[in-house]
Parts: sequence; C-alpha cells; structure tokens
Amino acid sequence: MVDPIFRHEVLQLRGKEGVPWIRLLWRRARRLNSSDLGAALSLFLLFLGFRRSREAVQQHLATFAAGVQGIVHYAADHIHIGSASVPADLSDLHQSRRVDANSSPYRGPGRRQRSRDEEKIRPLGDLKRQKTPDAGAFPSSSMAATVSASAPRAQPETKVERFVTAATKHLDDVLIFLVGYKVALLVLYTMPGEYFFGAKRRFLRWASRATLFRMYLRLAPAIGFGIVAAATAAVRLSKEPLEAGTVKRWQAFAGLNTVLTYCTLRLFELIRGDPEPMFSLEDTAHDRDVLSAEAPSVAFSRMATVPWRWLTPPVFLGMDAIPPARRKILFVGNHSIWALDVLLLLNGLYEQLGIWARPLGEHSWFSLPVVGEIVAHIGVIDGTRHNCDLLMGRGDNLLVYPGGARESWKRTTDPKYAILWKEHHVGFVLMAIRHGYSIVPVATVGTEDVFEPVVDLPISRILTAGGLLPTPKKGTSKAFDQNAKLPLVIPRLDQAQRVYFRFMPAITTAEFQGEEKNLAVVTRLRDVVRASLQEGIDFLLEHRKVDPDRFVFQHRSHL
Repeated sequence: MVDPIFRHEVLQLRGKEGVPWIRLLWRRARRLNSSDLGAALSLFLLFLGFRRSREAVQQHLATFAAGVQGIVHYAADHIHIGSASVPADLSDLHQSRRVDANSSPYRGPGRRQRSRDEEKIRPLGDLKRQKTPDAGAFPSSSMAATVSASAPRAQPETKVERFVTAATKHLDDVLIFLVGYKVALLVLYTMPGEYFFGAKRRFLRWASRATLFRMYLRLAPAIGFGIVAAATAAVRLSKEPLEAGTVKRWQAFAGLNTVLTYCTLRLFELIRGDPEPMFSLEDTAHDRDVLSAEAPSVAFSRMATVPWRWLTPPVFLGMDAIPPARRKILFVGNHSIWALDVLLLLNGLYEQLGIWARPLGEHSWFSLPVVGEIVAHIGVIDGTRHNCDLLMGRGDNLLVYPGGARESWKRTTDPKYAILWKEHHVGFVLMAIRHGYSIVPVATVGTEDVFEPVVDLPISRILTAGGLLPTPKKGTSKAFDQNAKLPLVIPRLDQAQRVYFRFMPAITTAEFQGEEKNLAVVTRLRDVVRASLQEGIDFLLEHRKVDPDRFVFQHRSHL
C-alpha cells in the first residue's frame, strides 16, 4: 500500500496508466543530452570494458604454451642434418642413454662404450665446433635451405591488429593531450575576469557565439567515448596481455578525461549565446569581496613594513590637519618611484590614528595571478569608478594617486618628486564631489633619493611579446600606452634616509555638491589639490635639509 504522503510522487513516477519501470527508465534515458549519454557510456566502458576475463587470460596462456610445444615438435620431426636426425621424443632418448650407461660392462674410465643413440645425437652437439672448408660453420650447405623451406611463414597483420598496435603506442600521448587541454579550459573558465587584462571575458564572448566551438562541444562526448572504446579494444584484443600498470594508467586518464569533458560541457552551457549573466554574477561576488574586506592587525602591518622602516624610517608631519571625523576622507598623494612609500603611509595612518585607508591600485596589478591576491590582502582595490562608488557609498577612507603608473614609473629623464598628472586626471575630484568627501593632500619626499632608476625598459613591448600579442583596449592599463617604460631601479645604501610625509589642510567639497558634471569646476578643484600637494613637496625638501637625523647610517654610526 502506498503511503498517502508520497502518493503524488509515486503517481508521477508510474504515470497515469501505471507505466512499467523499464519503460519509465527508457523515457528518462531518451531525455539525456549528448554530454550525459557520452559520460555514461564512457564510464560504463571504463569499469567493465577494461577487465580481461579469467577465461581470456587462460586462453592466451594456453595459446602461448601450445605455440612453444609446436615449435619444439616441429624442430624435432623436420630438421635433418646430413644422416643424423633429432629423435621424435627427446625424453625417450635420455632415458635410453641412462639405461645403456648403467647396463654396460665397460664402465671404467676410458673404456665407456657409446650407445647407438649417443652416436646419433653427437653430430648435433658438435655442430658449433666442426667446420668444413665449403660450408663454413655448418657441415652441410643444404641445411639453411632446408630450414628456410620448411619454417612456417609469418601471417600478415589484420586491420584490427594494426589498429590495436597503433592504439597501444599512441594512447598515452592522446589522453595526456586531451586532459591537459580540458584542464586549461577549466582554468580559463574559473579564473577571475581581471587576470591577463580580461583574457577570460574575451575568450568566453567568442566561445559563446563561435560556430566552430559549438561544433567541438557537440562532438566532445563522441570523441571521449571513442578514445575510451579504443583503449578498451587495445586491452581486450592485444596479442600479449598488457601490464597491469599500463591498463590502470589508461583507465585513470580516460576516466579523468570523461569527467573533465562533462564538466566543461555543463559549464559552457551557462554561457551559450550570452555570457553576460555569468559576468554579472562574478561582478556581484567581486563587489561582496570588496565590501567585506577587513583591516589587518597592527602587528601584521608593522611586520610587513619592517624592511622599509629600517632602510627608510617614516616621519609624519601635519596629522592634525586630518578631519576629526576620521571618515569620508580621500587622501591624495604624489607617487614615489615604484610606489615604495605606500606601505609606510598606510601603516602610519593605521598605527597612529586608526585610519585604514583603502588604496586605489593600478589595473595591471590585478591582471597578474598571485600579485592581485597579495595586494588585495592589504586592502588595495582596483581603481575603477565602480569600486569607488561601492566604498564611498558607505563612507570608507580611500587613498588615491592621480599620477598612476606613469608617475610611479618615473624614467631616468624625469625630475625627482615631479607631479605627473595629465589634464584628464579629474576622476578623483568628481568622485569626491559626488559623495561629499573631504580631500587631504599628502606630500612625500625621500624615497627617490634612495632608489634611483638606471635604465628604462619598454614595458609595452614586453607585455605584448614584441607585438605578437594583441594590445588590450584603451584604458586597461598605463603599461600599454604608447612608448610606456618601466624603470629598473637600484638601491643606494649610502643614501638611506628618512621618508617624510606631510598632510596638507583638508579641502572640503560640500560647496560643490551637484557640480560633478561641470568640467570647469572639477578641473579648478583638481588644480587646487595639485597646488597644495606641490606646496607640501617644497616644504619637505627644505625641511629635510635641517634635519640632523636625515641619513640613516650616519645617524647610527654617530650613536
């Protein structure tokens, strides 16, 4: 009797007319797509087809033993050398030799009588020692002809045997290639969209519409099943039993290839025709990660800056200029070479004032695996307007360097501590006005006297492999700008000195609310910030001249 609670489910399974279970399973099987069917058939062959039955193994061993016995009898019955011949049964020969030797009256040394069978077998034993002038190593020149004429000829291989031989020889290479190819596809599919300057999104947009790739996805289950079938045929039809390690290796690679094929097909079903919904899902997860980041501990912050604080001890001036609210502050600084002073500034704000400023980083940092995770761990975020809106929407403090990569990659021809802002660098002012933030300029001096550029590397040519790789779209990274250079720097330990930071008076944006789209207002406010920053740089250059503890090693030697 059917439980009333599950009656509805049972009726759905059986159907209105009580469909038999076997017919129900057949109907469900007909609904399987190509990926499900291919995976099911491949796994079936993997678990059942690779097993060689005990009868098959015994048959192979019996065939091998019969072949060996046939060769022995053939040699005993048909090979003749002169008048001597091999007896048909070697066991009888040895038995007769033992009987004659035991029954002979001449058993003394040197007087042993040879039996007739020993005389018959003697020429065979002396073949390697006897040589005739005409026949060389053999006493009769007709022996080779007799052997070659009477020996059985090798049968030519059939098509099935040639196929099994080829499959056995190349199956490892084919399986390794397919597994590696599908692993690369899955890595490309699952890696963050920012890696390699958006390579994943470009590929998925192409794959979602490319006819060739769709054809591959449809044929992939059949290809995988064909590879498993070839491996099964090689295991079952090979002339000699294969080693257990080889069979297990094929089974493991074929099973892994089947699973990867199924996963690849199911994942690419999500982007068929339009990958944008999946991109939106990734963006939502990225936004959640940006907002959920927490400040590191003070101990970790100090530990991460130990080398910098030892070589370039920081000095902070004008911290009283920071608004007491300690929120909705946009710190704007001038980039030192290679941004080597950023960690010192972040640690000083966090350790002395409890302010965790989130730096807006260059796009290229987040395009490199591992590097993006490292900089994100210390709170750096990709400097896009979308990320700024997220953090400014809840009042987080931010740190921005409008000069970007160009200012941090100062060339050998650029003056030290130069502010390299282009005219279109007004985004930080626009965002500050939109969200009502206070702008605090932060001037820094000292790093570029310790680390000097010695040569300029053509970074754009390096990242595009000399022009072989396509250049990403404009705005992806300053590294791909025309004639972009990356300076190679060396430390000058004799010039190790303090790094000075000065916080300039805060610039409020409350009076400009609603004017973020007014380019004239935004540009004028940007120039005010730059002028304040330049004033701070000039002040620090003069201040360090009268600082007796400016140079690190001179001060320590004095102590």
